[in-house]
Amino acid sequence: MTQQPSAALDTMQIRYRIPYMTFLRMMAWKRGRPFTMSQACNKLLTRALDEIGITNDPAVLLGLEEKPDV
Repeated sequence: MTQQPSAALDTMQIRYRIPYMTFLRMMAWKRGRPFTMSQACNKLLTRALDEIGITNDPAVLLGLEEKPDV
């Protein structure tokens, strides 16, 4: 991928380049690990959501019970 000055990027290039960079980062993370791409995506998404404090409790996510105060 050739480098371009930021000002030279149009909306279409930005729209497709950002998801591609995310994909490349995920591929780099999974390299050397025994995961499929789907498993790598799931693990990284789970790790990111845990890091920012989003619960994995289905009842809380569906609004069936209140989130406990921590």
